[in-house]
Amino acid sequence: NVSNPFLFSVSEAHPQAVLTLQPAWSQIFPGETVTLSCYTTTRVAFYKDNKELQYRTGTELSVDRVSKSDEGSYRCRAWWWDTASWTESWSDSAEVRVSVRERPQAVLTQEPAWTQIYESERVTLRCQVQGGYTDWRFTWYKAGRNAPVTQDYYSSIDGDRYTISSATGDHSGEYTCKGERRGNPSYSKTSDALTLRVSELFSTPTLTVLPGASVWEGEAVTLQCGAHINKQGTQLQYRYSKDNGTVRGAGSQDQHSIPAAGLRDTGRYQCEVEAAGTGLKKRSASVSLTVRALFSRMSLTASPGATVKEGEALNLTCEAAVNKTPALNSTTPFAAAAAGFSVGFFVILLIVFTLLLLYHKIRGFPCITGGKRRECSDQNQDQAAGGVELSSRAQQPDSEDIVYSEIDTSKHNNTKKVKPAETDTVYSAVKISAGKPTADNAESMYATVLPMKKRK
Repeated sequence: NVSNPFLFSVSEAHPQAVLTLQPAWSQIFPGETVTLSCYTTTRVAFYKDNKELQYRTGTELSVDRVSKSDEGSYRCRAWWWDTASWTESWSDSAEVRVSVRERPQAVLTQEPAWTQIYESERVTLRCQVQGGYTDWRFTWYKAGRNAPVTQDYYSSIDGDRYTISSATGDHSGEYTCKGERRGNPSYSKTSDALTLRVSELFSTPTLTVLPGASVWEGEAVTLQCGAHINKQGTQLQYRYSKDNGTVRGAGSQDQHSIPAAGLRDTGRYQCEVEAAGTGLKKRSASVSLTVRALFSRMSLTASPGATVKEGEALNLTCEAAVNKTPALNSTTPFAAAAAGFSVGFFVILLIVFTLLLLYHKIRGFPCITGGKRRECSDQNQDQAAGGVELSSRAQQPDSEDIVYSEIDTSKHNNTKKVKPAETDTVYSAVKISAGKPTADNAESMYATVLPMKKRK
């Protein structure tokens, strides 16, 4: 048997609007943000206490900085197109309650508490949240930076502490912090600003070249490295370098001396200063030192020529182009045969010397000792024939006396003695005069070689 027919119809299921709150706390603290979401893919309108708040095509509505006036019953209403007409759906109500209590306050403190912090010292910023809530995660902020502070080579973050192990000037500024957690309240108020001031332990050094950046060969030069200490008891160590190469290692002396500068000392110099026990180092700007050649183009000539006959007089002349012209004393009664050069506190005397060739009858070598004749030693006789030894005494710095040295001959013969009357003797006197120091501390000295008649 066949049953009676049963008629049924199938209709399309319509989506249901669902309203949710984020955060989903029963109470929201003042100042927080609440987000209402209506889960549907159509047009949505939000209502508070049955009054429309906003008609929009989106599905979310944010209420920033919640206050007591935002409390109430919220719903959302959704529409969608059903074949030939619009169909609507209402969500269930969601209650928003705003706590009368304020969000807990974050408090930022500094350890150590004193306000004067110097470079290389350790300092810790600690963030705490009042109100007895736990499980906080902390974030630190520094004024002028868009992103939160993160740990780096000089600092670390551990729980509620941000520690700067070696403070620098870059760490100076205003800091704040706040706490966040998974419970309610989800985050704290931001702390008041704390100002951290990091002072220089010592100033950036300056390097000074004395007497100046350009000197003559042989002059004394001093490199003076200056740094001002701001914290009492700080000990500084100094290093010096030239063209990035070490000149002198760490030491307590704030200056480096070059007693007599040479051309090789030309270059760019720097000094580095380190605070003992801290690792804090600072370098000066580089300064240049130029050492100028005192003289050049030296030459030695023989007169009357390179070849002479036995017994003839021979003059050897040493000449040089002087780059620093010394001042001459016009009152000196003798013509200058050699110029004196001023080299700092030292004087180099260039003496024109005369080589005397004796006749073949003369045996032995002439000797000079401060104007008195003496016998030559056997050791001196081994020297080359015709050799001449010159000796003189140094002039006292404050004396203007003329120093005289005489050239005498002695009679020596390994095989036989020669009487004085049988000996042909040539005498010469070297007279040296000194000019007074000039205004630029240059001392000029002059030498004249005068022939004397044969002694009877």
